[in-house]
Amino acid sequence: MASSCRLPQLTAAIELVSEISRQLNDRKNEAVAEITSTFEELERALHQRKTALITDLENICSTKQKVSYFLHIRTNDACICAGALASLHIHCQMHKHAQAFCSHLVKHDLPPVSPFCQNTSTC
Repeated sequence: MASSCRLPQLTAAIELVSEISRQLNDRKNEAVAEITSTFEELERALHQRKTALITDLENICSTKQKVSYFLHIRTNDACICAGALASLHIHCQMHKHAQAFCSHLVKHDLPPVSPFCQNTSTC
């Protein structure tokens, strides 16, 4: 008889435990869904950031390659200019020596033998 009196209490306790178990399971499922959703958002954000960083890197590399190319061209131009200046300097030195030689010929009343002797200006 004592067990039959307790049957409604035991049934109520079992129903309460079942309800608590169901609520725990629902909360767990909600937490799993929220965690999954949050990680999917993070993955999308990381992918966007990765894409932006790669694009920035490609732009920087492209710009540096262009600058390097133009510096290479300018270096070549500078070398060509330096060579031209050196040639011009040598030509001026030769012109000065020819003028000095012509002046020497004129001092000794000898006829000029070079077209440099007609122009007495210096380089």
